[in-house]
Amino acid sequence: MIDSSNFEVDEATFELPDLPHVNVMMDAMDDSVDQMSDDPDVIDGTERLNLTAAQRYAEGVLFANGIVRASALTGNEGVFSAIGDGLGAVWDFIVKTFKAIWNFFFARDNDKIADETKAGIDGNNKDAQDAANGTQSDEDAKKQASKMASIAAEGGDAELAKELREAKSPKELKASIKKALKKMAHLNEKGLAKAKNAVKNAITAKSSFLKIVSDDKNTKLNDANDKMMESDHPAAHLLIEMEAEINKAITRDHTFMPKLQKAMDLKEVNDIVQFGKDIDSNVESMRGLGRAFNQRKSKMQSVMAETEKRAAKAKDAKDKAALKQELAALRVLVNQAVKVSKLIEASNHRLLVAHTELVEMLGL
Repeated sequence: MIDSSNFEVDEATFELPDLPHVNVMMDAMDDSVDQMSDDPDVIDGTERLNLTAAQRYAEGVLFANGIVRASALTGNEGVFSAIGDGLGAVWDFIVKTFKAIWNFFFARDNDKIADETKAGIDGNNKDAQDAANGTQSDEDAKKQASKMASIAAEGGDAELAKELREAKSPKELKASIKKALKKMAHLNEKGLAKAKNAVKNAITAKSSFLKIVSDDKNTKLNDANDKMMESDHPAAHLLIEMEAEINKAITRDHTFMPKLQKAMDLKEVNDIVQFGKDIDSNVESMRGLGRAFNQRKSKMQSVMAETEKRAAKAKDAKDKAALKQELAALRVLVNQAVKVSKLIEASNHRLLVAHTELVEMLGL
């Protein structure tokens, strides 16, 4: 007998799962339901040698998480040899992982990631503004001048490199840095290339977010979504609310996208600082989306409780259709939560990297 009741997700080590992982686990459940016989305690053809690829993958996940031990099985017996064991264990694993996604990202990491991203952007902007105003510390000025001198020398401006290296006082040094700031983007070919690539990666992340509610390439997911939306399943109502919040964020992102695309050509300090401020606003937009999801936590919990209750009633082949409907609803909700959390995470990270590379391109 497999005991999945003790499986818990550790908040300290939990990381968002990838969509392929989630969907293969869901595929394993679908395969298991398809194999259900008229005997409610048996799945046809599930000796370990006859498991589908998805079931083998799920079996490995159950082993790796300590939900089942290989020593508990005999001969070619498979984890999926009994509905109450293998299928229940995978169901429990996915449900608890889904709740962890919601709790640990939308209730915990959403604000943490937003705060960390804004702190990084604001730190970049302060460095850039201080250098442009000559208000940086003397120690920072020395480090900046050294870096700029190397860039100037490599970029072919020996005179500027010499001026930065031979400045005799902090005042002269800061004046030279102000002068160098106007030339850095033109001299720093490597830095400019890195910055453009980082902005390009941020554009890719944003483009993915703008397509989040369009058809997925996963046929099973699309079918599940269509069937759920045609039904009166409680998950359908929650999904409609989730997609409404996503569409609000997409509208805000459409306003931000031109600013991000223009960042490919930024070379001036003031423009890069303004871009940082634009990023801050976009980070707040992403934070708002995460908070909107978290405000629906009680609804999500109600949907999950109802879904689990319905699934528990399906025990044999006669209940295949009902059980597959619950699996379909679970698949859609898990995918949407994972996609949103992953894309918020990727968006903030790549925007911070892009802004950081732009500031470093200036020799700061």
